[in-house]
Amino acid sequence: KCSQLMLTKTYSATPFAHLSEPHEVQLDEFRAELLRTPLEIAMEGKTMHHCVAAYVDSVGLGNYLVYKLFHEEQHVGTIGVSFNPQLHIDQIQGPCNSPMGIPIEFEQKLLNEVKKFVKQPDHPKIYPVADNFFDF
Repeated sequence: KCSQLMLTKTYSATPFAHLSEPHEVQLDEFRAELLRTPLEIAMEGKTMHHCVAAYVDSVGLGNYLVYKLFHEEQHVGTIGVSFNPQLHIDQIQGPCNSPMGIPIEFEQKLLNEVKKFVKQPDHPKIYPVADNFFDF
């Protein structure tokens, strides 16, 4: 409780303007839930004992997305999705930065769903988008 109170003094609970809508991707027993506020991202780092809060500014600029990963409804890790230089999964981390993997079918579905999600009009475009920007 005390650490959450400290984080609320540093990180906003207001969603980033371009992340006002929730976004979730599910395939079989895997589910990824978009973290939409600086506070949610910081709390994810605190819970999972890693430094995902370092990406708050990149998320705010529209260069990065952070997802909370569930397997069979158990919170098991964090997924970072980058748009630089093109859309890709940047990292998948378990507790204390332990490496973990997810099925390739889930990775592909997540990237395809992110592609649709970021084409919304209110998502910032930081990098010039070439015709093949979302090809992977």
